[in-house]
Amino acid sequence: MKHLHHNNNKHSKDDNRNLFIAIAVSLIILAGFHFFYEKPRQEAERAQQEMVTPAAQKQAQNQAELDAPVTQQTPSSAPSSAQAFTSRRIAIETPSLSGSLALTGGRIDELLLKDYDVSLDNDAPVQLLAPEGTEHPYHAEFGWLSGTKNIATPTKNSVWQQVGSNDLTPKTPVTLRWNNGQGLVFEQEISLDENYLFTVRQKVTNQGGSAVTLYPYGLVKRKGMPADYQSLFILHEGPIGYFDGSLKEIDYDDLHDEDAETAEDIGGWTGFTDKYWLTAMMPAQERAQDYRFSASGTGDVRQYQSDYRSEAVQVPAGGVAQNVTYFFAGAKKLSLLESYSEELNVPHLDLAIDFGWFYFITKPFFHVIDFLYNLVGNFGIAIIIFTICLRLCLFPLANKSFKSMAKMKKLAPQMEKLKEKYGNDREKLQKAIMEMYQKEQVNPFGGCLPILIQIPIFFALYKVLYVTIEMRHAPFFGWIQDLSQPDPTSIFNAFGYLPWDVPTFLMIGAWPTLMCLTLVLQQQLNPKMQDPMQAKMMMIFPFFMTFMLARFPAGLVVYWTFSNLFSVMQQYVIMKRMGLRPKKKKAE
Repeated sequence: MKHLHHNNNKHSKDDNRNLFIAIAVSLIILAGFHFFYEKPRQEAERAQQEMVTPAAQKQAQNQAELDAPVTQQTPSSAPSSAQAFTSRRIAIETPSLSGSLALTGGRIDELLLKDYDVSLDNDAPVQLLAPEGTEHPYHAEFGWLSGTKNIATPTKNSVWQQVGSNDLTPKTPVTLRWNNGQGLVFEQEISLDENYLFTVRQKVTNQGGSAVTLYPYGLVKRKGMPADYQSLFILHEGPIGYFDGSLKEIDYDDLHDEDAETAEDIGGWTGFTDKYWLTAMMPAQERAQDYRFSASGTGDVRQYQSDYRSEAVQVPAGGVAQNVTYFFAGAKKLSLLESYSEELNVPHLDLAIDFGWFYFITKPFFHVIDFLYNLVGNFGIAIIIFTICLRLCLFPLANKSFKSMAKMKKLAPQMEKLKEKYGNDREKLQKAIMEMYQKEQVNPFGGCLPILIQIPIFFALYKVLYVTIEMRHAPFFGWIQDLSQPDPTSIFNAFGYLPWDVPTFLMIGAWPTLMCLTLVLQQQLNPKMQDPMQAKMMMIFPFFMTFMLARFPAGLVVYWTFSNLFSVMQQYVIMKRMGLRPKKKKAE
């Protein structure tokens, strides 16, 4: 008996060790996700909330320009602040955009996104592009570079003449003209659809007596990093493009101490991506392009540029050369990017949305949730319906797993008998256990499948909530006004009824509390641990999970809560059918 008691203690210690290892791994994963993903995300969001006005609504002090000198092979650099503000402008007005373009330099350099507010507390429209002299200048430019000496092309100081007097609207394109005085007349016809797509048709007429060689180019340039920028592992923000057969994502820091990134390809696109916004140059897809990412200057006035230069175009005497560039400047709506990509035959414009490692799961998830939203009109309800649909799709696998867990619980008495029979002979014990599993058709690892399946689903849904513009400021009901942000309430001040400013780490809201209740309920259906230490650890686990997930997006907590409820119902029915839950006695 003493020997058997010793063996039982040994097995108990092994079980405790395995449990501690499993919990430690879970803690490391959750803590790592919190500190490397969620905490930096929250800091970036707080920085964004502190932006009280768009950059174009305030003028910074004039700064000395640090642009590199213009050469025949480099697109022109920025004009001075005085030039930018004294230049005559053409107004831009569409259902989605407002702003202006400057005739000096012929730049698109002021755009406001009319459909998107800076924050829930600030209804000023988001500023995407801003002229020189503002806090974060950001512009697009199109032109020609000369391959012939002493032939002038438009520069940063060139003042274009507007042909006609139209504002730029979806129904009224504008035409700009500039004459170099050497027989070359440059024209730009700029049109704009009702969303975010500019079409720039450039034409050069050679009225001289000899042929010239020109290179069409386009660039997007910004001074300094965005005000709300933070380098996050979960999200790429900065120079981006698709060419040479792959997506190019370059960090701002990568351009500080290194040479410019260059590549050649036929077709493709290039620009800058922020979390929700994109600027992208899409040159003529049938021509060869030289793409480049570069930086100049130092400190806060460092400038970043993404540009392309097309292959040479010969313009004979008396002849005409033309070039078309498409320019996207707006919100990264997936349906819009996909439609432009197909319509313009531009490859993978949708990759500007950083769906991450689980792209093959994340993108379909978003399409399903977005489809459900269009049916019900609320993303929170769409997430709940999506959760139910997902659980139904996984029902056969989860059902098999729960049955395996139930069988394992039913075999617990036989397991104890085998431990007593074989004592400390682990080899014979393991062989006997496997024979028992085979006889009873039990998979000992079946209970792990639901957890393994949940991991990619969790990450994919987190990505959907975090990176898609459709989820930004998407309300649910009551106190949840933004599903992409954490539940703003806390149980520690009675959900706002007590006048106490709760510290961030104690912000455990109503939805995380509901999620905790579902975890506790789910735990009640699981077999009770025989070892007291294991039982205590499992009692703590729901509260630990709640503490970790409380600061995650509310939409993710809603998903987890309803997923748990579905699991509880499924597990309860299976266990009841197998006779593992006592039935209520009928009243006599």
